[in-house]
Amino acid sequence: MDPEGIREVFLAECGAAADYGTRRALRSLPFPVRFQESFFYGVHLPLTRKLPKRLDTVMAQRTGLHAYDAIVLADIDPVIFDADDLWNLLAYVEGGGGLLLMGGPNSFNKAQRGWGPFREALPADIDFQPQKKTKLWNTEFKPEPEPTAVPLVPGSPHPSSLGIDRDVGKVVRFHRLFPKAASSVFASAAGEPILVAWTFGRGRIVMGASYPSGHPDCTFRKPAWDNFLRQMLTWLMKRDSDLAVESWEPGPDS
Repeated sequence: MDPEGIREVFLAECGAAADYGTRRALRSLPFPVRFQESFFYGVHLPLTRKLPKRLDTVMAQRTGLHAYDAIVLADIDPVIFDADDLWNLLAYVEGGGGLLLMGGPNSFNKAQRGWGPFREALPADIDFQPQKKTKLWNTEFKPEPEPTAVPLVPGSPHPSSLGIDRDVGKVVRFHRLFPKAASSVFASAAGEPILVAWTFGRGRIVMGASYPSGHPDCTFRKPAWDNFLRQMLTWLMKRDSDLAVESWEPGPDS
C-alpha cells in the first residue's frame, strides 16, 4: 500500500493468454487499487517487467516485493525465475504478502520446471509433468482429446466464496492438484480441487487450477467468476477483516 492508502498489485500473465478477468476485478474492487502489468512471452524471455528483488533501490526506498499488497501470476512458467526470485517470493509470502497463482497452458503441470524452494509455500502439490515431446520426423503428435465441461461447485466455507451460490459456469480445462492437509478447497469440479487456499507464515496464497477456454459455459465467462476474483483479491490483501461482502449483485452491464 502506498502512502496515500492505494493498494498495489503486481499482475503478470502470458501475453497470448485468454482473459482471466483479473483487470476487470481489480478495477471494480470497493477500495482503490493500482496495478503494474507484466507479460510472459516464452520460457527463453524474461517478464516484460521483472519481479523486483527483496531490496530494490529503484522502489523509492521501499522494500522490493513488499511494495505490493498482492501478486498475481497467471499462466506463468516458473522456469523464467532465478533462484533469487523464488526465495524472494517465499520471503514475500512469509512476511505477509498475498499471492494468486492461476493455471494455464504454460504453467503448473504443463510448465518446464517446478517451483523449487517456493513449493513449500503452495497450498497444493502439482502433478508436475515436464512438457518435453519428441517424435520422428514423419510422425505426428496425437491431439489431446477434447475435455468434458463439468460444473464448478463452491466447496468448503471460505471468505472468497461468501454469497456465491448462483451459476458459476463450467470447468473445461484444469490441472490436477493435491491439496495439503491445512488448505481449504473452496471450489471443485467433478471431485477435483479447482480453487485452493491457505495461509503461510503471515501471508496468504490461492491456487486456481482451471483456465479459460472457448466453451460457451466456461467459468471465466460468468459474472460469478468476477465475484470469485474480487473476493479472492480482497482476502489476499487482508481486507476481509474490515470489509465483508455477503453477496454480489450483477450490474446492468454484467
